Amino acid sequence: MTAFSIYKLPEESIVICTLHTEWDTQTDLDTLIDTINDAVQRVKYVTFFILDLSNASFSLDDVIGFSNAAARGDDGFAHHHNMRRLIFVSPHPMIPLTAEGMRTATFGNAPVYACETLDEALEVARSMMRG
Repeated sequence: MTAFSIYKLPEESIVICTLHTEWDTQTDLDTLIDTINDAVQRVKYVTFFILDLSNASFSLDDVIGFSNAAARGDDGFAHHHNMRRLIFVSPHPMIPLTAEGMRTATFGNAPVYACETLDEALEVARSMMRG
């Protein structure tokens, strides 16, 4: 099994990326960032991007590294014009704090939110799509 999977929901402007139990930030982060950048470039409309971290293990350093890659670099996909919202999914208490931090000026006020479950994230995205 791979470290992550990514797919677009049919008929919806939602892309879901799920990190699997095999996830290792040290070996998989660059590939994930490249894959997300490619996915955001390929969609032809503004999209909600859900990153499901529920099954992955990660440290504070891992979260900081991902946050920097997602929002602070030249290829920071969190600011791409096709990215309406980045929604993290995880019951881990560090994740809402991460999303809150990414919405600050340091990270360019990235449109990042956090939910505890995938169902909740889908509900938030669909609610925002409806207006």
